[in-house]
Amino acid sequence: DGQRDAAPGSLELETLIRGVFERQRFLDLLHHFIVFEEDPDTGALHKIIAGYHQFHAVNAAVEETVRASGMTETGSVLREDAGTYWSGRQRGGKPGDRRAGVVWHTQGSGKSFSMLFFAARVVRHPAMQNPTLVVLTDRNDLDDQLFGQFQRCADILGQTPVQAEGREHLRELLN
Repeated sequence: DGQRDAAPGSLELETLIRGVFERQRFLDLLHHFIVFEEDPDTGALHKIIAGYHQFHAVNAAVEETVRASGMTETGSVLREDAGTYWSGRQRGGKPGDRRAGVVWHTQGSGKSFSMLFFAARVVRHPAMQNPTLVVLTDRNDLDDQLFGQFQRCADILGQTPVQAEGREHLRELLN
């Protein structure tokens, strides 16, 4: 179920099937965690499915972001409930506190796709009321890489990403 380790001696295939194919989880995976990306060099179309670590991290991050925003789908303040994907609140995790947290990934673990899946979930979440997302990077090559990734997978975002050319352009985009 993604919440605890399988019992020692349990069959790996059974654990996989029970974990992935639980009805709600499987529908969530199909709806929010599959993208099609065209290879810029060859033109080949690739189907990309989130790994389990991306699936659980993104769902926890979205849940914490909604909690930190303090809003629900109806526009009222969010109740402090235990989450579906998150086992508990960290220090200061109160509804509306504007503290969503950090997701830590190792090198080569799919950070760009995790960011893409997170962005797609957040912009479509009713409680977030179609937010504007700004992705800040510390290097131009990383900025170009992420923008390219978001651009190639724009279908899951439901909108076309825009890359600011500088500070003034960013100000224009945000106004």
